[in-house]
Amino acid sequence: METIAQAFPDLCADLVRALQESGRDDVARQVYSAQIAEVTFDNSADAGYIYAHPVGTAHGETIPLENLMSVVVDVNTSGKLQGVELLSPAGNLKSELRRRAAI
Repeated sequence: METIAQAFPDLCADLVRALQESGRDDVARQVYSAQIAEVTFDNSADAGYIYAHPVGTAHGETIPLENLMSVVVDVNTSGKLQGVELLSPAGNLKSELRRRAAI
């Protein structure tokens, strides 16, 4: 199973930096090793979502990243990374999300 860091290295680095700047080191530490369970892309909303493994846990909190406009991170009630939502992602990132969503 591929990690977010392996599949999206630039995004991963940006997420870690933004989470640290937001005072969320607890979540930032999880990003590099988070395994991808699924990637979806909704063309009508121009939004992608990277689901972290394991899926199906209860949603606890949505963390907006002020330094990364249009990106939010979801964690479960135990503080574990659930996924990353990307609204209107740019160029190569959008293409890669779409490609992975089609797999």
